[in-house]
Amino acid sequence: EGEEIFFATDEASVHSDSTALLDSAVEILRTCPDARLSIEGHTDAQGSEDHNLALSQRRAEAVMRYFIGKGVAAERLSAVGYGERDAVAGGDGERRSDRRVDFKVEGVR
Repeated sequence: EGEEIFFATDEASVHSDSTALLDSAVEILRTCPDARLSIEGHTDAQGSEDHNLALSQRRAEAVMRYFIGKGVAAERLSAVGYGERDAVAGGDGERRSDRRVDFKVEGVR
């Protein structure tokens, strides 16, 4: 398992404890100029589906803005929110792992 980017309940801002991981991703993108990155935002099941879908989109966009701010070209990035659809915590377990952003890389050989 790799490291993860987590968010506080009902928050979409990138916290300082996530910057080392995000900076590592920026370096990988710099060394792989053909790579494209899909940034996928997720939430726990607290709140309405519509609210969670919008929140997950804001989380993905916050990470995308971070990458753009570090010099990654916007056309190499996409951001999509999935809300609570892809929960990983399972039931009433630890919800923190559902408040996350996942990455999918394309174009790397």
